[in-house]
Amino acid sequence: EVGWAADFPWAGVSAITTITITITITTITTTTTTITITITTITTTTTTTTTTTTTTTTTTTTTTTITITTTITTITTITTTTTTTIVIPLG
Repeated sequence: EVGWAADFPWAGVSAITTITITITITTITTTTTTITITITTITTTTTTTTTTTTTTTTTTTTTTTITITTTITTITTITTTTTTTIVIPLG
């Protein structure tokens, strides 16, 4: 080759560089729901005995509590990848 190209054999050659950018976004959402059900039962019993006129009253209270807890966890992942090729002339 003649001239400066003989001194620089890479003249006219290009370097290719590839850049990859990856972005990942993770979202975690937790939802908790609590439901409480309370059942109260009151029972009153009255007994009267006529012989001596005795009256007995009995009251019974029963309480039942039911608790339901639900937890839902949602994980969402979004990944974006961008690839760019850059050509750098060397000569």
